[in-house]
Amino acid sequence: VLKIEEQLNNIETQITTLNSEISQSKRQIDSLQLQLKQRVLEAPVSGMVFQLPIQRPGAVVQQGTMVAEIAPEDSSLIIRAQMATTESGSLKKGMPVKLKFDAYPFQEYGVIAGELVEISPTTSEVETRNGKVAAYNIEIALNQDCLPTGKECIGLRPGDTATAEVIVRQRRIIDFILDPFKKLQQGGLKL
Repeated sequence: VLKIEEQLNNIETQITTLNSEISQSKRQIDSLQLQLKQRVLEAPVSGMVFQLPIQRPGAVVQQGTMVAEIAPEDSSLIIRAQMATTESGSLKKGMPVKLKFDAYPFQEYGVIAGELVEISPTTSEVETRNGKVAAYNIEIALNQDCLPTGKECIGLRPGDTATAEVIVRQRRIIDFILDPFKKLQQGGLKL
């Protein structure tokens, strides 16, 4: 009987020790889950990340710091560009734009149509080959999100670079030929 009581006491001690270890393990799991939750960022929208300003893993960020830009799912791609103030006199929202993507030669892949959807109200300085120039930030909505080829449509990705040509006015080829003659007829020959 004594031996059985001693074994029972040992078992009760082991149970108490194990319960204490289980309780400690649960607290440790809760603490680790909280740490994990603090390290996970949840976006307010589903979509594709197209800009990550913070490149170093483990970087400490302050509250309110932008850590990623996300293009929402099913949204059209937007091209952000700058247009020098010397070239922007006739810009208006809604103007058609032709885009040539740098990674895909336009002679082979063609151009993609777009529309000028935003013109910044102020200018910013942009570095060019000729030094710094004042430029407007503009946004262009693409009419399609891929480059059609014979067999497939090559999907465009955030970060692809392009040259944008805003169509300010359109003229027929015949007008280019006839305009000098019209001016000559109206004003006569000036020497």
